[in-house]
Amino acid sequence: MNIDEFISDFSSNPIYIDSNIFLYTIFKDSKYFAACYNLLRSIEENKIQSVTSCLAIDEVSSKLIVESIKSSHKFTSISRIFKEVEKNPAIMEAAYTPLFGFSTIISNYKSLKVVSLKENNSSKIFHNIIQYHLLPRDAWHLSIIQQEKIGFIATNDKHFRNISDITTVTP
Repeated sequence: MNIDEFISDFSSNPIYIDSNIFLYTIFKDSKYFAACYNLLRSIEENKIQSVTSCLAIDEVSSKLIVESIKSSHKFTSISRIFKEVEKNPAIMEAAYTPLFGFSTIISNYKSLKVVSLKENNSSKIFHNIIQYHLLPRDAWHLSIIQQEKIGFIATNDKHFRNISDITTVTP
């Protein structure tokens, strides 16, 4: 299912927002921006109840830091960026504006709930890695979706399509 179908037919259902939906919007991706923007706008306007996780926020924030430093300091290697940040943390100032913008989105979207994986559910990560052949971060996202009893995930990650308990909503 695509995002436009979800908005028109299933918007009464909560949806989990994966990090790539935020990133396509923030970086104005030529292919996926419009659909992702429409979804986030519907969330902003309180038309759709949504959930994201601290992990998704970490993924978006990390990407914002890396891309900002890449752009401002002309580094091409991610490992070089991390080494430079360790030596000189002040270079992260290049990311403050986009990080503040993202923080504002997270804070102001009243129908976007940010959740963490509860301690008693942490073993589900390993179960999901094994059962669905997911990488740990994706297994973590799925564990939160299961914990929150959400039936939809907005993502462009193809490996979620093989999980029968959730419907993948793509840009």
